Amino acid sequence: MSRISRAMVLCLVVALLPVACGTPTPRPATLAPAEILPQPTVPSPAATSEATDTPESPMATSPTPTETAQPTAFPTPQALVPPPVTPLTQALAGPITTANAASVTEVARWGGGAVGEITFSPDGKQVVLFTSLGVEVRDATTLAVQPFLSPEPGWSLAAFSADWQTSAWVSGSQIRLRRVSDGAVLRTLDGQAGANEGRVAFSPDGSLLASLSFALGEEVYIGSVELWRLSDGALLKTWDAEASDLAWSPDGKLLATWFAMSGVNVWSVPDGAQVLAATGGGALDADFSPDGHSLAVATFIEGVRLLRISDWTQLWRIEAGPTRIRFSPDGTLLAFAPAGGAAQLVRASDGQTVRVLGYGLEDGASPLAFSPDSQVLALGSSMDVQFWRVADGTLLQVLEGHGIGVSWTAVSTDGRAVAFMTRSASSPGATLRVWDVSGGSAAPVPSSGDALSFSMSPDGEMAALGTWDFTVRLVQMPTGKEIRTVGRFSAQVQSVALSPTGDRVAASSMEEVRLWRVADGTQLQRWPVPGGGWMVSATLSADGSLLAAQAALPSGTVWVWHVDSGQVVLTLGEEENGYADYLAFLPDGTALAVERPGELELWSVPQGKLLCTLPVAADVGPFAFSPDGILLALGAGDRVELRTVSDGELLATLVGHVGWLGSLTFSPDGRFLVTGSEDGTVRLWGVVAHSQ
Repeated sequence: MSRISRAMVLCLVVALLPVACGTPTPRPATLAPAEILPQPTVPSPAATSEATDTPESPMATSPTPTETAQPTAFPTPQALVPPPVTPLTQALAGPITTANAASVTEVARWGGGAVGEITFSPDGKQVVLFTSLGVEVRDATTLAVQPFLSPEPGWSLAAFSADWQTSAWVSGSQIRLRRVSDGAVLRTLDGQAGANEGRVAFSPDGSLLASLSFALGEEVYIGSVELWRLSDGALLKTWDAEASDLAWSPDGKLLATWFAMSGVNVWSVPDGAQVLAATGGGALDADFSPDGHSLAVATFIEGVRLLRISDWTQLWRIEAGPTRIRFSPDGTLLAFAPAGGAAQLVRASDGQTVRVLGYGLEDGASPLAFSPDSQVLALGSSMDVQFWRVADGTLLQVLEGHGIGVSWTAVSTDGRAVAFMTRSASSPGATLRVWDVSGGSAAPVPSSGDALSFSMSPDGEMAALGTWDFTVRLVQMPTGKEIRTVGRFSAQVQSVALSPTGDRVAASSMEEVRLWRVADGTQLQRWPVPGGGWMVSATLSADGSLLAAQAALPSGTVWVWHVDSGQVVLTLGEEENGYADYLAFLPDGTALAVERPGELELWSVPQGKLLCTLPVAADVGPFAFSPDGILLALGAGDRVELRTVSDGELLATLVGHVGWLGSLTFSPDGRFLVTGSEDGTVRLWGVVAHSQ
């Protein structure tokens, strides 16, 4: 079933929910069920038979727990496919300045964006990734990129028809139907004025289109279901629904809608009569079985449930965290991705676990899709897309560079290498990568999978890692060979900072900040901060003489110490206007910039005099100064603002990211700016030489 997803934040649940886009015709599996369902080896989650308000059916019996093999921490794929990368091939005009700031553009990019949904073509020859950057179509065997329809500005792909002959695109209140073969516009459907169309699904026979429409300014996901006849574009029926997503039954007679704050509703088509009221509180996903006899529902309250459509009897239930669910096209298996980093395959007949596949999956947000022959399961993790053979659990291929959460960027002195961190498959931490910006390589640094933060020496030959296991490690770049462990805290390391000369390293953790000598690991200073909570944003001045760090909420206090004497030279607490999210020294070390809600303060150090206050956006994120101290780059949501330090004048706004900015860094020569974002990309911005 083809679907597209979208981020949701509702109460304490963060779920990336799919939108149904039609059901391909089921195709028989090559292997018989007995061949693809070997006996498992580790206890599976308990499947229960809690039928509600209806008598138990013969199927609704408590199954005997089976076992399954656990996935390995570092499975070896048969093929590793690099991500799409735009290398830096253009000559840059020199440092970014106030005079050329308006000409700054994106000049290079690493990463293909975070994957929200995956779908296979009906013939199994193509796989489509709906990413934060757009739609990516690849050969399903080689994963080579293939041409595809190019969207018009402002339009986004929402759904395919079951036969893949027609695609639906949305923009505001309009839905545009385009022929897949040549991109020709077939019809434009005009929804309710002042409303947004976004979730659409073709009926299995392609004659109807269902869409969810939401009035602007109203409560999120409280909208209307619209039923369109595609032969003439007529709007046949509209009814109210508390829904965030929808899916068709295989015969096209039922339409399921669901919502994370209530449950699943089922409606008859075309009259819109409700045949099942909201059931299964906290519904995150739903999927009809290929034979149309059952409906699988995933909720964060009651786990995964299978309902018989004839009388809505619950056939079985599995306790699981927030998840997505998909039936295999042959109907024998149900896949779901609960909390825990891996996907489970269970028998659709009784809910018994067959196999556990995958690694690094996001809780409740990881997309998954079966190939049409039910032989391959594609999984989108926090850092890549994985293709697993269902029959024996073999990891076939991994498509790199389609993750989320890029942070902690750094640039070598010569500007040739950019280091950054992405989510890790092996632990709750992240993985350090080094990108040769003139090429496509951004290989992970070995043994960096447990890192939470890093700092790189100016020459790019060494990195300090702040780790999940409470240690601060020095490693060679890019081999990852450990030089030494310089210290261990009693809690996770929140931030690390190598001095500009590379001879000292500072780190912060719970209620303390420490400083070591790199050459032999000798601890030079320890600053306990009782009651400070998590100490973050450890930052050294350009000459290495001063160290600043801040306490996370509720304190928000900023401390500045003299590195040699260990004395506190400046303290900025709540009386100085509240919690600081980010801080940085000016390049000349004369002032410390502290970000507050809606403003950026510059404090002289060590005098502690407020020099000026620059107004900034309320959603300001990380910031960085140009090497000459004249320009300020600010993250404002998914945008980058270039401002003058002297008066805060806005010179340019850089648009391109589609996720919150996590890091900003100027190259040492000021020629380009590096940004890392939650959209899973690292981007370089500069002024192309021929543009001046």
